[in-house]
Amino acid sequence: MRLQTKILLMLIPLIVLPILALGWATYSGMMKDAHKQSQQQMTNVLDQVQSRTDTQLRTARANASLFANSRLIERFVHGDSISEPRVELTPLILDSLFNYQMAYPEYYEIRLVSPRGKEVLRSALGDTENKYIDESDSPYFMAMQGHQGITYTTFFRNPDNNQPALLVSKPLLGSEDGNQGVNSRLHGYLMLTVDLGFLKKLTLSEKIGEYGQIFFTDATGTILFHRSTGDVGKQLPAGLFDKLKAAPGTTIAGSYADQDVKYQATKLHDWLYAVAFYPEHELIAKHSSLGWSVALFTFIAILLISTFIFSILKMLLIRPIQQLSHAASEIGRGQMLVTIDVDSNDEIGDLATTFREMGKSLNNYHEQVHYVAYHDSLTGLPNRKMFKDYLTRAAAEALRHGRELSILFLDLDNFKRINDTMGHHAGDKLLKAFADRLSSCLRMSDVIAHPANEDAGELLARLAGDEFIILLPNTKGSGDSQKVASRIIESLKEPFSIDQQELHVSTSIGIALLPGDGVDSNELLKNADIAMYSAKKLGRNNYQYYSSDMNDNAVRKLLVENRLRRAVENNELELYFQPQMNLSTGLISGVESLLRWHDDQLGQISPEVFIPIAEEYGLIIPISEWVIHEACRKAREWHDKFHASITMSINISAVHFNGPDLESVIKESLSKTGLDPKYLELELTETSILQDPELATRTLIAFKKIGLQISLDDFGTGYSSLSYLTKLPIDKLKIDKSFIMNMKPDNRGMSIVSAIIAMGHSLNMMVIAEGVETTENMQLLRRMHCDMVQGYFIAHPMPAAEFEEMIADLLKRRA
Repeated sequence: MRLQTKILLMLIPLIVLPILALGWATYSGMMKDAHKQSQQQMTNVLDQVQSRTDTQLRTARANASLFANSRLIERFVHGDSISEPRVELTPLILDSLFNYQMAYPEYYEIRLVSPRGKEVLRSALGDTENKYIDESDSPYFMAMQGHQGITYTTFFRNPDNNQPALLVSKPLLGSEDGNQGVNSRLHGYLMLTVDLGFLKKLTLSEKIGEYGQIFFTDATGTILFHRSTGDVGKQLPAGLFDKLKAAPGTTIAGSYADQDVKYQATKLHDWLYAVAFYPEHELIAKHSSLGWSVALFTFIAILLISTFIFSILKMLLIRPIQQLSHAASEIGRGQMLVTIDVDSNDEIGDLATTFREMGKSLNNYHEQVHYVAYHDSLTGLPNRKMFKDYLTRAAAEALRHGRELSILFLDLDNFKRINDTMGHHAGDKLLKAFADRLSSCLRMSDVIAHPANEDAGELLARLAGDEFIILLPNTKGSGDSQKVASRIIESLKEPFSIDQQELHVSTSIGIALLPGDGVDSNELLKNADIAMYSAKKLGRNNYQYYSSDMNDNAVRKLLVENRLRRAVENNELELYFQPQMNLSTGLISGVESLLRWHDDQLGQISPEVFIPIAEEYGLIIPISEWVIHEACRKAREWHDKFHASITMSINISAVHFNGPDLESVIKESLSKTGLDPKYLELELTETSILQDPELATRTLIAFKKIGLQISLDDFGTGYSSLSYLTKLPIDKLKIDKSFIMNMKPDNRGMSIVSAIIAMGHSLNMMVIAEGVETTENMQLLRRMHCDMVQGYFIAHPMPAAEFEEMIADLLKRRA
């Protein structure tokens, strides 16, 4: 008999089956009790809510009767008439009602209403506006008239403040002699409006289990009171609410905040429902806790019985297992191909065979892991780790033997645009094709991966993303690396075919040499990276050798970043304003806000310098938020001061536009400053919109709903597309100043500007030309029916004080 059969025959009847059966039975019974307890807890809470609500109703009815039967109210009722009360009683009545409200502050409104629904007296706590003094056509007043002679109560939404409340109405009856009886007639109503704050307190105080809650809805399922104020006003799903109304006190399955829950509801009034829920995950947690308890019990039982039978199994299993344990230890120390001296025909023998196969598999797996750790999974090229190891060895060898080496740092130009437009799948294909193209440009020895015990040779590697690097050892001067760089750039003139599309791709290459540009791997990589960014700044599709000037530029960039961060913290930035003229009226109808920065140490810094640095180092968001608020504040200040319709234009960074919180920042600034949204215009570039057209469309639609104006800046300089122009809610096109500067009568530049103006007008957009500097520019633009102009011919950008002086002077001349 095989060993496995012996073990099963001994363990199954003695240990596993009885304990599992007992544990399952215990677990099932305890879970049923847990389910019943949670359901009963919801029922008990709802019963308590019903009881408290009934108590509140009884108290309100009793107080209404008490107030109505007071001597002052009776004198007031039995005076001339309730419609024409005695003037001298009015302040006494109001004082009396106010005292009642001090005793019962939840009665925030007590009114005396004539039989026809006209409000006669009103005592109110707080600043709730009395919007309706004629209640004759209100549903609750008409319902009161159908309950003559009794105190009428109902839950309703108070039209004065749109808040749920309890209405208690006591009819004021009496005869001419002041006694109530058969001949009593109706003199009016005493009406209490009771705040339902006690229901809000119940949502906070009543808990069901750890996470269960209670809330209140109206008859349509709209949440009136909830522990989370963000849920107030939300609507319960119609199907769920219908089930809860149809079966009060019955547990209904549903969901809350993406969690499965159990609901129960009770009807407090035709208009008011109390709803309780209990999350399923609490029951699941109880399941888990009970499961672990049963599992622990099972484990202990198995352990005790296993100890009992251990002596029986010892002779049959221990010795072979000790041999296998020794083999496993050897494998754990890295000796994968270990010898195992176990040869039997039972399961132990099969296990020994399995161990031998496992050792072989682990040895193969170890080799695969080593390959994965040092190679890029997409291209199969060596990765950053492998390259740095090779570069460290190659640098040490070169210094030891007095040789030179070169590294070429490559980055694909505009790869992100291709990746975003065609998708990551196409981007991965392009990276693999680019790696193959690089390999074909190098000698075969350039891509050989040498074992660790050999001298480092040439190497092509992928660092990350679209960054590749080439190591060329044993070079002489710059000639060898120049040949390789030129060969790579020339090879990229042939387009790549990706997903049946031809893609023209270029690369920027930075070159660093050892020992001239550094003697260790980190320094060489940093300097080659700096040289690569210099190649990008010089128009891409070229190579640049590292120089100390590049490092100086990098240091300068770091200095600007530090000073800019200090300027943001110390509020040292300033807004200048450039007027925009309406050509039809000759009036200043808009102004563009332009950011300026003067640093005590660096002097005046151009926005073309510090804005890209702000975007790169994460400072653009706080700067943009400051600009938005400051521009809104100034616009509102000028509207109040000059009473002129001047639109404030703000340039929005692509980083902020494609971020998550621009809309909330604008809303907050408009709210704080009180600026009318129609006088705020956002200027966006084509590049920022095309980074994510779908997101841009949703964002612009949201801005239009606020009431903002949208302007497309520098039109014609980016990847202009008529398709997105027709889809996006754009109000203005701004013709880039480069077109205006090249515009002469009857030349091609003028034709381009004329075409842009005509196209903008055909799309119901206003067109504004920027960079207008001459009288000739003005005359040509006026002939082409351009709507607005901006430029030095009108005015230079100026501080706020100068702009105010200019507007004041213009208004004075018009007057």
